[in-house]
Amino acid sequence: METYDYVIVGAGSAGCVLASRLSAHSAVRVLLLEAGGSDRSPLISLPKGIAKLMTHPRYTWSFPVHQPREPGKPSREVWRRGKLVGGSSSVNGMIYSRGHHLDYEDWAVAAGPDWGWDAMRAVYRKIEDHQLGATDYRGEGGPLHISAGTFRYPLTEPMIAAGEELGLPRREDLNHPDLDGVGFYSHTIKNGVRQSAAKAFLRPVRHRANLTVRTGVLVTRVEFDNGRVTGVVGRAGREVLRFPAREVILSAGAILSPKLLQLSGVGPAALLRSLGVDVVADSPAVGENLREHL
Repeated sequence: METYDYVIVGAGSAGCVLASRLSAHSAVRVLLLEAGGSDRSPLISLPKGIAKLMTHPRYTWSFPVHQPREPGKPSREVWRRGKLVGGSSSVNGMIYSRGHHLDYEDWAVAAGPDWGWDAMRAVYRKIEDHQLGATDYRGEGGPLHISAGTFRYPLTEPMIAAGEELGLPRREDLNHPDLDGVGFYSHTIKNGVRQSAAKAFLRPVRHRANLTVRTGVLVTRVEFDNGRVTGVVGRAGREVLRFPAREVILSAGAILSPKLLQLSGVGPAALLRSLGVDVVADSPAVGENLREHL
């Protein structure tokens, strides 16, 4: 067993960025683990491939929703998440839509000024390579290419005109800080090719000697010693694998990260005990308060 400085669980949008940033320090050893496979399929690069990807069990996790949106009616909802390098950024609709600046101000109240709009705007400008060029809120020259929408359905211009008649300003870029307006979406597409987090952040650095990327490894447990994380345990086929680490970062998404914590004994103590899981930390919020963007 090799010991790593950082083990990152999940090679989705966050995991790809973390692997890139952490492995930039040549003195540290970084391991990125992904339960799914590679992102080499032509369906991933081809934007229209989303029609095949979203329901393909090789590329997506499928989570049926048991709670109906309307009381008394059956729930037919299924939430899907990427199960491959790049995570959901390799299978999503490629619409580039940022949060409202007031949302980030709420973050600043909860977590400090590093999460406020001024700080986040600087981060966006650093990572973006926007086709429309740089402004005080939009970036150019970064690793993530963003294209302005160019395809026009016959009805779109009349719809935008109707919005203008209602008083909505027409926006060249819908990610204007006010987020009030009408116009065409921007996309994470460049020259007809999907720009996933893997393509933008991970692929350019995979040659680094201190970065290891392993696919097909499903992490099943975070290991603890006297309350401190010491590594993770995973499964590749029938083989059980252990990865000791100085630090473990869970970036398996809003559904699988809390699930992994609960399986490891971190979560609501009464629930874990009822399922036969030894409690490491009673953390009632783990697994709660999820809001799905649908």
